[in-house]
Amino acid sequence: MTATYTPLTAMTTPFVRPASCASIFTSTSVVDYIINTDSYGYGYTTESSGPLTTLPILVSNTADARFSACQPTGWDRGNVHFSFRPAVCPSGWIMYNAAALDQYGDHRSSSAYCCASGYTLNSAYHLLGSSTPTGLRCLSSMPGGPTPTGPATTSATTTSPPTSSTTETTTTSDDLAFTTTSTILYNTLYPAGIALHDPYLIEWHTTDLPSLSPAPPSPLPCDATLATWTPGSPVPTLNCSSSFESDLHSHGSEWGPGTTAVIWFCAIGLPLLFFFAVLACVGCYCRSKVRERDERRQKEVVKAIEGGMVVYRSLEEGNAALLAARAGTHGGGVGGGEKVDRGVDGGGQGGTAQHGGVGGGGTTRAGGTETSGTEGTTRGEGAAGTV
Repeated sequence: MTATYTPLTAMTTPFVRPASCASIFTSTSVVDYIINTDSYGYGYTTESSGPLTTLPILVSNTADARFSACQPTGWDRGNVHFSFRPAVCPSGWIMYNAAALDQYGDHRSSSAYCCASGYTLNSAYHLLGSSTPTGLRCLSSMPGGPTPTGPATTSATTTSPPTSSTTETTTTSDDLAFTTTSTILYNTLYPAGIALHDPYLIEWHTTDLPSLSPAPPSPLPCDATLATWTPGSPVPTLNCSSSFESDLHSHGSEWGPGTTAVIWFCAIGLPLLFFFAVLACVGCYCRSKVRERDERRQKEVVKAIEGGMVVYRSLEEGNAALLAARAGTHGGGVGGGEKVDRGVDGGGQGGTAQHGGVGGGGTTRAGGTETSGTEGTTRGEGAAGTV
């Protein structure tokens, strides 16, 4: 099952309740008494009860058909009755316990209770319970209150919360403190009885102020509570539990609307900026160290590569020298062979010429041919040797 949210009804102007609505009550009663507490040293205490008293009570008669007609539209809307937002108190009513719901930020929401004139906000949970989570109700002394119009009912209870107390302290001869506390309950504060009704719970946001008349006090500083305020009257000075917040809010209106933001920035923003600045410096330092390490490794790699290149060039030069040496040896052998061949060729030619000469001479003497030929050959070889 999906829960649904019902928005509260707005009440931007004071609701005017008809005078006839002030007497729609029913009567009942409770048993009330006084509690005396005696406290001794070392935490020893005793309690005693005062006389029992039947206390008459007048309660709003919600069963009366006129009751709903006497309430603003939407009074029974939402999870809690008599709640309105944004809203102001009804005409002639008094505001109680005004406090900020959102204690931080420039846009704040506030809440307060409203009681009819002549009533005060007080705890009444142990009397009859309450429709409010806190058990608060608007109480008034019966003699000056309205006359009941509904049927009378009777109920009894043996417990009631205290509304005030008196304390007397004495010191015995053995220097042990003796304290007597008398808790005064409703029968002392309201001897003739109590008239009560449920308070109106109103809420408003800072942005709602222009539409509310009369405008409620807002924003309420820090955790301060405005105990009581008559709509339209000046707002009293409120004290914060924190001296810093008290100074902040007491001077905020004098310094201007932007001063509060500046003060919060100085108190919170600057420390955060300093923290992030230190964090950034640490990050930069770490990155620089990583960069230096990478550069050092890169230089080592480059140096190793350069050393390898030197060795490679040395090997290359050695190979070149070896190839050159081999090439020179092969060239000398070829040249010598060519010279010998040419010498032989020359010698042969010379021999031929000589042989020709001898041949010529041999024409005269046949025996000279062989000798001349031999000599020519020898000369030819000599010629070859000369070349």
